Amino acid sequence: ASGAYVDGLIGEGLLDAETRLAVANNALVLAVRRASRWPTGGNGTSLQGAARLAIGDPRFVPSGSYTQSTLVAQGRWGPISNRIVFARDVAGAVALLRRGEVDGAFVYETDVLAHDDLMILERLPRQPNEAPQVVGARQADAATLADFFVFFQGPTAATILREHGFEPPTS
Repeated sequence: ASGAYVDGLIGEGLLDAETRLAVANNALVLAVRRASRWPTGGNGTSLQGAARLAIGDPRFVPSGSYTQSTLVAQGRWGPISNRIVFARDVAGAVALLRRGEVDGAFVYETDVLAHDDLMILERLPRQPNEAPQVVGARQADAATLADFFVFFQGPTAATILREHGFEPPTS
């Protein structure tokens, strides 16, 4: 979900920079349980009614980092920062939401689409140079997975990814 990790491995010489490939983009959303009642304000979604909100820990989880930087840029982080429950990953944030342990969760759109009991309340705007993106690269000096990388650059993979909520990659 972040090219930064792949770039770090490229920098360490563990992955081949020439094979770096952006496969798809995802979107950050505020998800709630379908059964919940959520207040909305004139300027979009109000976070005031939420007792607790889950996100992946921004220190380790790309979705959490993206969420925090977006909410900071919007001026919405400060008022809710003391009500944030940090999860160890996106799946953890989704689990907290599905169990009712939080009122909402900032997760990837594709994670919400996988659960009929959840719905998207708000889609967060992308911050410059911070698109949640699926990125890969092959191991340095290895030809393994060459066919796999070719497949991901083709129309069949693009169709499959779109069917599961992913968007075409942007540069």
